[in-house]
Amino acid sequence: MSGEVPHAEGRSRERRRFPRRLKYALIATYLAGLALVPQWATLGLQSAPALAGEAELEGEEKGRFQAVSWDLLAGFPYEFEMPGALEDASPDVLAERNARLIPVEVRALDGRPIAIRGHVIPIRVTRGRVTEFILAAKNEIGCCFGDGLLMNQWIHVQVAEAQAFDYEPFAIATVLGVLDVGEEVREGTVLSLYRMSDVAVRSG
Repeated sequence: MSGEVPHAEGRSRERRRFPRRLKYALIATYLAGLALVPQWATLGLQSAPALAGEAELEGEEKGRFQAVSWDLLAGFPYEFEMPGALEDASPDVLAERNARLIPVEVRALDGRPIAIRGHVIPIRVTRGRVTEFILAAKNEIGCCFGDGLLMNQWIHVQVAEAQAFDYEPFAIATVLGVLDVGEEVREGTVLSLYRMSDVAVRSG
């Protein structure tokens, strides 16, 4: 019997180590996923939520802005590069990437005044009011086990301080302004695919 005890203890220790190894493996997998998805603020509240509906234009907005849907902006597979992978890429290479990766109908929106509806994820608040945020195609806040957002499912939005607004949790907003389309690359890393600035924001 005395020879069986160490063996049993060894198996017991191994059983205790297995859940710990599994936990570390899951954490490592999750962190690797974050490395591939730099839009860290877009982790999910619910699994596979529906994309936000198209903006409804009001009054004079109909003549000034084009209502754009997420089905168009997010309706193509985007080839993501690891952070830093484009550090030595020339302007010509980056231009070729944009032409190859982004459909012509999406690139045609570059510099155009659009209206788009989405979920507000604030990333900068000035004097208690939102001045910079992510407009997301779907609600992906609050839970680290959601689907996350792809690069073409959100827009980086900057708001003039005069147009800043109070944030409401889980708010849906319509953003009106000029859309900038194309990879924003800094230090070899793609930070965003879509951007808007000097915009007007209204709820719903």
